Amino acid sequence: MRGLRIRVLGTFSLTYAGRAVETVNPTRMQSLLTFLVLHRSSPQPRQQLAFLLWPDSSEAQARTNLRNLIYLLRQALPHADDFLRVDARTLQWRPDSAFTLDAAEFEEAVATNALESAYALYRGDLLPDCYDDWIMAERERLHQLYTQLLARLIAQGEEQRAYRTAIQYAQQLLRHEPLDEETWRRLMRLHALDGDRAGVVRTYHTCATVLNRELSVEPAVETQTCYETALKMPIPSEPGISRLSSPTLIPQRHNLPRHLTGFIGRELEKNQVKELVVEHHLLTLTGAGGMGKTRLAIAVAEDLIELFPDGVWWLDLAPVADPALLPQTMASVLGLRELPPRPLLEVIASHVRERNLLIVLDNCEHLVSTVGEIAETLLRAAPQVRLLVTSRESLRIAGETTWRVPPLSLPPLAEGESNVGMLEDVSVGALLQYEGVRLFVERAAMALPTFALTPQNAAIVEQICRRLDGIPLAIELAAARVKLLSVEQIAERLADSFRLLTRGSRSALPRHQTLQETMDWSYRLLSVKEQTLLRRLAVFSGGFTLVAAERVCSDQDLAPGEILDVLSSLQDKSLTEVQQRDAEARNYLLETVRQYAHQKLIESGQVERVRDRHLEFFVSLAEQANPMSRDTWQPAVMSQFQTELDNLRAALEWSTTDAQHAQFGLKLVSLMAGFLKLRGDFSGSRDWLVRLLEEAKTTAPPAWRASALHCAATAEMLLGHFDAAVALAQESVTLARELGDEPRLAEALYALGGIRWLTNLSATARPILEESLAICRRLNDSFGVAYALSDLGRIVYDLGNHSLGRAYLEESLTLAREGKWDFIIARSAYALCDVVRHEGDLTRAKSLIKEALTTVNAAINWGLPFLTESRAHLAMAEGALSQAALLFGAAEHVYHMVGFFRVPLLQHEYDQSIAALREALGEDGFAACWTDGHALTMPQVFEFVLNSC
Repeated sequence: MRGLRIRVLGTFSLTYAGRAVETVNPTRMQSLLTFLVLHRSSPQPRQQLAFLLWPDSSEAQARTNLRNLIYLLRQALPHADDFLRVDARTLQWRPDSAFTLDAAEFEEAVATNALESAYALYRGDLLPDCYDDWIMAERERLHQLYTQLLARLIAQGEEQRAYRTAIQYAQQLLRHEPLDEETWRRLMRLHALDGDRAGVVRTYHTCATVLNRELSVEPAVETQTCYETALKMPIPSEPGISRLSSPTLIPQRHNLPRHLTGFIGRELEKNQVKELVVEHHLLTLTGAGGMGKTRLAIAVAEDLIELFPDGVWWLDLAPVADPALLPQTMASVLGLRELPPRPLLEVIASHVRERNLLIVLDNCEHLVSTVGEIAETLLRAAPQVRLLVTSRESLRIAGETTWRVPPLSLPPLAEGESNVGMLEDVSVGALLQYEGVRLFVERAAMALPTFALTPQNAAIVEQICRRLDGIPLAIELAAARVKLLSVEQIAERLADSFRLLTRGSRSALPRHQTLQETMDWSYRLLSVKEQTLLRRLAVFSGGFTLVAAERVCSDQDLAPGEILDVLSSLQDKSLTEVQQRDAEARNYLLETVRQYAHQKLIESGQVERVRDRHLEFFVSLAEQANPMSRDTWQPAVMSQFQTELDNLRAALEWSTTDAQHAQFGLKLVSLMAGFLKLRGDFSGSRDWLVRLLEEAKTTAPPAWRASALHCAATAEMLLGHFDAAVALAQESVTLARELGDEPRLAEALYALGGIRWLTNLSATARPILEESLAICRRLNDSFGVAYALSDLGRIVYDLGNHSLGRAYLEESLTLAREGKWDFIIARSAYALCDVVRHEGDLTRAKSLIKEALTTVNAAINWGLPFLTESRAHLAMAEGALSQAALLFGAAEHVYHMVGFFRVPLLQHEYDQSIAALREALGEDGFAACWTDGHALTMPQVFEFVLNSC
């Protein structure tokens, strides 16, 4: 059959001609397809669809997004034109096409009283992983129809005396409506009618527990009366019919706990774990405390109930303090008793030998050795038994497969954490696709029903979830605080997570009721050396290498040679994470773990000693990476500084504690200044330099101070503070002359000359830069020569000596290419581009812009607005006036996005070009092109400029 089978209830799926279609993957694409199918009776205006799916975006952006999504949907859907009718203004699902839809079948089955068929069709809520606004009402409508269906099935079962089937339907309804006392009363009555007084008692006490835990109330008088009446009902002489004819309710044996809060996301992880359980006899889920191992294991076990005819049995081992009691706990769950003189473990092994069952052993980290021994015994005796274990460390026995539970998904960070907003043009709906954000929002709404994710609070919620590392327990505890605190206040207080994140659910394990208790549990299970290393690792921010740990954390109590084994043990216990980057592994502490470890470090009295070693190590690292403290944009240097940026900042912060430390901080920030400048962090560079110059005034060696002064001058210049920049640069020149330090003098002169040039003082700048150039030539410093020439060439050209100016720039570019100094390649190519443009060589000008762009990857760097504006001037020279106006608009937007400005040197030509464009295009034409350019994102600007060259 060449038909399309669409399933939107529960997990989304498509089948065409009997084969699964797996290309309709993005949730937003599934949302669009589902909306069209559900509203197939009429064409849907594109404008309405765009607003429906992207309500927080501008109209232009939303329409662009929709256009792209329609294109992708048509590519993903087999024979798309058979199902979609597309024109310039509307989109419609063809109602007469060959397809079936489970939601439509479900409603039809309910309407025609085919109740069992309807029950089988409802596999879950409508697109549960989609949080677009339009779907909420439709999802709730179908869910209400389903609960009404269950109520009708319960009544039908009772009327036909199929009490046990009705009981199962009632239990199913309570999974969705656990606070509905009417259903609890009905369930007690059904147990009584079936002659199961124990079931009546169990149901009443479960009802009372749920109401007390969730609402802090006792059962209503009607419920208590129903309970008393049910206990007095006579046991029927004739048993009820065991079940209806429906094949959808096969009784299953399991003791899995029911959770009153939903299981958020994790579909990919759940499917992976299910496959591993089926393929392997022993699977251990590992991960840090609060990572959601138990919830994931139970969710997996629920999905696998039908695969294990002899049951799925859950054992919570957290309360079992004595390993000797573990067999008794297991026997109790399996319904076994001791048969002296046979050992109890032998009785258990004999019982499961021929059975096909799944045993979930939860929270095993304090009983690893004993659990391992029992697991080996059971697996040898029972080939059909599967064991699913959760523990903060593996059992380390033969045949074990381990799977580390990851944090909940979060929006990706902007590359390099640039000063571009992380949530630029991200809608609320898009954020809700990420599990961490969705968990926070759902749990917050449970605590405060009026809470919702909005464009105003979305960035703060995302920040909270990220700072909590996507740890489910931590996010749930934070979300519960919305009853008393705004999300802004929660974010502010996360610096002390362990004070904020308390008072978890009373139904949780005691050690999961606060983050502190969770971490205390893990810490107590560590050896002395493991505790020592974990405390000391807290000084690292953003991760660390093995070499860093060996240098910073070792002493007479913990030798460098011991660090690897102890670190490996902490990783096995899920207290550190590791990622492989290129040829080197990088280790991390989750932020919540780091805060806990830092508190323990304070309590140990070793903070100062360990932080001193951390500062020393990163000063040494920076010196090795960039010994000349230069603006070298070499990928290896940039990558190393970027990787260690959080550690470098932490070291700088520690250096401000007193004047003695400040001298090392001054050296460190001078070594970092070129990197900070190249990534666009001008104010950060300036603030550290100015602060440490003052604090290390009496302790820093004069040579370090000279370097810091010229770095501070450059930072002030890039912020537009030209008077301050000149004063700092002049002080650096004076100090370097007094020291007779020619390398530092050359750099100071270069900084001073560059500032003079950018403020339109070319004649003043020329002799200063010529002195810098002469020193670099005398020192055979090719880098310094190339750097000086990249500015001096343009100055000489502008002062009228065109041939010498161009020769200087060509020499600078040649030296930079030979040395592979990417930053100078970009500077020289940019300057030379303007020169050859003025000379009419537009083809060479284009190639130089392209070289500069591809060399520096300017899409995330402050150089992009300069290159975009240069391409705009080039477009004017080509006569492409509309394109020029668009590019000027794009450049203006990028200037704003990177926090930079147009330097005075460039203002005159810019003003002339803008005036000429306004006259040629007219105000309306110019404004339209400018607006189109201004709407482009930084990556779009980069691609546009690159492709236009």
